Amino acid sequence: MDNSAHLITIKPFLRWAGGKRNSIKHIAAFLPVPEKVNRYFEPFLGAGSVFFHTKYDLSYISDINPHLINAFRAVRDNPEFIAKKLKYFRGKLNKQYYYKIRNKFNKETAFLTDLQAARFIFLVQTSFNGIYRVNKKGLFNVPFGKLRPHLPTRSELITASNKLKNAVLNCSDYKTILMTAKKDDFIYLDPPYPPLNGTASFNHYSTDRFSANDQAELATLASELSARGCKVLISNADIPKIRDLYSNWDSITLSAIRYISCKQERLRVNELLIRNYQY
Repeated sequence: MDNSAHLITIKPFLRWAGGKRNSIKHIAAFLPVPEKVNRYFEPFLGAGSVFFHTKYDLSYISDINPHLINAFRAVRDNPEFIAKKLKYFRGKLNKQYYYKIRNKFNKETAFLTDLQAARFIFLVQTSFNGIYRVNKKGLFNVPFGKLRPHLPTRSELITASNKLKNAVLNCSDYKTILMTAKKDDFIYLDPPYPPLNGTASFNHYSTDRFSANDQAELATLASELSARGCKVLISNADIPKIRDLYSNWDSITLSAIRYISCKQERLRVNELLIRNYQY
């Protein structure tokens, strides 16, 4: 089914490990049309590639990372300020300046201001491999990566801001935000993936981790949402444990490029799109 008339293409203003920027066109083919959706939920927001590709009337987007949600809020409410600060940061950029901004960000990590949002975007876009990772104290610790990063332009930020005007933003875990989901709501779930091996996992976006038990709890909640009459679409790794958790669901295999360590190592792997609905 061609649902391209119901889609838009807005470039996310962030890079995010595990983001769906490169696979959004494939995912889009399986999104339900707006006429069949009451509300849209995306509780593992990341860069928001799927959210920025949809035309649903009302969206509830959320993540457990407070700085990520703060960045989305600041872009929504004050894109001109964010654009101005990013332009200033770019003009100063060198390795030493990156660490200066990182130190300021960590010293003020408890404050969710527009300035912190601009620092956050700058650090993620400029860091090694473009990732957000924190240590056990919750401090951003990714080393310097790029002298010529892609920082979102004023035009891109204003476009993203306009899209965000019709979204409800929350800093929350997925269980809390989905408590109110009901019949004909559409939920897209993109949790941190299980590792391809014992160590190749990148889910250090907060001081929490997403374990095998978390994956099982998510699958249980997905089944509950399905029983409520919600439409549910899930992205996850194509490994036996995930296939077992969703053995009664419809699964589609997609090919994707995935980082397998904090180094510049990429691997083409299969991922799953798991859903409980047909068109």
